[in-house]
Amino acid sequence: MRMHVLIVLVTVLVSTSISSAIAYERQLELDCPVTGNTQDQEDGVPTTRLSEYSKGELGRKLVENVRGKPKTFYQATIDDAIMATCDLTQAEERCVEENSLQAAKDWKGECIVAANNTCPPGFCERSSNCYWKSVVAGSQRETRYPHSDYADARNRLISYESDSYAREIVVKFVLPGTVIGVITLIFWLVFFVGRYCCCCLWSRCGTLCYICAPIPKRRGYRKCLHIVLPIMAYLVAMTAMLISGSVGYIGNEDISLGASKSFVQASGMIEDLGSWLERSRVPLDNTQNIIYDAASEASAIFSDTSYVKTTALSIVASFTNYATIHLDGLVESNAQDNFASALDGFNDQVQPFVDEVEEMLDVLETDLIDNVDMIQASIVSAVDQIDSINGQTTAWQNEVHKVEGQEYSIRTYRKIGVMLLFLTGIVITFAGSIGIFTSKTKCKPLHKLINVAGILCAILASISFVLGSVSLGAAVLWSDGCHLVDIITSDFEPIIGSKAAMVANAIWNDTNLAVAFNMTDQLDWQSKFEEGLAVIDDVNVTDIFASQVLSPLDRIQEGINMITATGLGLINQGTTINNEVCPFDDEYTKVDIMEPWLANTDKVSTPWIMKTTGTHADYSRIGDESGSEYMARIYGDVAGVCSASDNCCFEGTCVGLAAGAVCNGGTNCQYPCEELGVLISTSYATYLDLHDMETGMTADLGLECPSTYTSCPTAEFMAAGNDETLVELLLAYEANITSTADRLVNLATTSVGDVMDEIQDLMCNMNVSFVKRRYDKIETEFCGRMLGGF
Repeated sequence: MRMHVLIVLVTVLVSTSISSAIAYERQLELDCPVTGNTQDQEDGVPTTRLSEYSKGELGRKLVENVRGKPKTFYQATIDDAIMATCDLTQAEERCVEENSLQAAKDWKGECIVAANNTCPPGFCERSSNCYWKSVVAGSQRETRYPHSDYADARNRLISYESDSYAREIVVKFVLPGTVIGVITLIFWLVFFVGRYCCCCLWSRCGTLCYICAPIPKRRGYRKCLHIVLPIMAYLVAMTAMLISGSVGYIGNEDISLGASKSFVQASGMIEDLGSWLERSRVPLDNTQNIIYDAASEASAIFSDTSYVKTTALSIVASFTNYATIHLDGLVESNAQDNFASALDGFNDQVQPFVDEVEEMLDVLETDLIDNVDMIQASIVSAVDQIDSINGQTTAWQNEVHKVEGQEYSIRTYRKIGVMLLFLTGIVITFAGSIGIFTSKTKCKPLHKLINVAGILCAILASISFVLGSVSLGAAVLWSDGCHLVDIITSDFEPIIGSKAAMVANAIWNDTNLAVAFNMTDQLDWQSKFEEGLAVIDDVNVTDIFASQVLSPLDRIQEGINMITATGLGLINQGTTINNEVCPFDDEYTKVDIMEPWLANTDKVSTPWIMKTTGTHADYSRIGDESGSEYMARIYGDVAGVCSASDNCCFEGTCVGLAAGAVCNGGTNCQYPCEELGVLISTSYATYLDLHDMETGMTADLGLECPSTYTSCPTAEFMAAGNDETLVELLLAYEANITSTADRLVNLATTSVGDVMDEIQDLMCNMNVSFVKRRYDKIETEFCGRMLGGF
């Protein structure tokens, strides 16, 4: 069922990777070509002419230095956020039903069992969540944080009664400037109220209100101290505000540029997603059109291939049976090493090839033939869902453009808002300078601009303190958010759990989703098939059988043929001794030794006298005489020789025989050939045993069938379960496996090969690195240019 799971996986991965990207903003390695648009989508977003003056990086570093928090602080903040949002009433539940989506299972679909597992039958450990860490088989299951830490997590984040995160932001960054601004505003309010009172009471209070009197001094003003110095102060303030305003303007441009680039990258991410979906659809459509043809062609090859495994086992069994039955013969022929070499050749050279063929056949059966209907249904479902999701990308794209348009429409107002504070201050200070200049001229009413400038500057300064503090707090939050996201994207598991994190982490680590899901081994059947084809196509089966298996068997046969040679030599040593006492001069060969009379057809009778008949023996076969009887009659019944003239007889006549005469009776009749005759008969009997051993081994080996057999193998070998000789079995297997291998190789040129190509395309298309690449660009703009500009 592995191949159809791959088809379903497309749908799951598409939806999961989309949700991960939106919700969290965040080669078997496959040897795949780079596809899709990998270029940065920045067309139409040129850098501004002020970009070279940007101090955004300096501003960002300033915020980070002011914040001055280590990575552990941000990790602790994330931990607190996880604990604060964790619903312990549900999260603490450790065991879930084994068919639950939250069940922790391995790649085989089996529950992962921890060392301290307490789940009842039918339940599994739950996958990781905000309370439990990931379960590790054989290890103690651990909670993510101590249980007692969860209760105060919310207070550590937003409580104002403790040293919480929110309290630190407010107290350290927002509150000081706000307090200064309020105090400043109160001070100036008191000052101006007092000044107003002085103006009202001037005539009655005399010198009481002299310090803040609005009326010019009676003695006049000193030019340097009372005129030039204030004007210089105004000019310095104006210069500072001009510089600050310029930096603010450039910062605003950085925000606009960063926003534009971010929108382009977001739009590009959606565009890449659409392209990815389209690329995923192509191999699915193609597979849908040819899957039944591929299954049909695979079935034609798979039929009648049960022999691949069964015959291989039969061959090994035949080797074992042969060794068991003919163990003595192997020792006698000194063929043990060659026999072991032949068996090793089959196991080490042929069997791996057979295993490859068998695996390829299994892949065809389990992944294609048996699941073709499910594959087709899964493809249809996957294509429908891809079309549905692909249709939504247009809506997402429109939404991005809509938000981008809204952001663009407020840029002018944002620019005015940013610059209004600076422009107001510049105008006010300029007005104050005019008031001082005109204080000694005829245009007396203009000197009241000094009062107006003073009042407005006081208010503006107080507002600036408050706005600066709030902006600093916002910048710190912005910077913290970027640090938090960096930690979150390094490992999503604590945030979204192990199952969803599998997709997100794969995306962020530029890992092919098929690899992340361990699908290259489980689903990539075409790779396994191609690997098998490479092995099969690279192996010459005929040469392997000939050199590694059959050649040692040839050497075994040569050894078998020598089994009877020694016995025959012993026989001939006796039958060709040809001395005065035993004039045997008969030589036998393997051709005639089983019917020894055939070797003596050119002879009539023996040169020696027989003991029992007193006559020369007839070399011809007598009746149904066997070879053993023949050899015993010819060489085992030789007359003796008189050792003395007395008491030595021949055919009952015991008188007149001289020493050395032929005899067959009497105490002084010696039989010097008797022992040799017994030796020849014994050797012949031994030869017959060796002959049976030789022919039996030859018959079961199968390189040739002995003439004494009507058919091979022997009955004993067949009784052990072997209907064919060892060589016949090997040769038939060689022919069959070669034919099957050739058909498998040719299968790659059929619809099956086309399906393999489509599966490879689909697997390679599981690379969604564009999400991380686009996100990195957005983060660079959002946490870099825009934060610095702000």
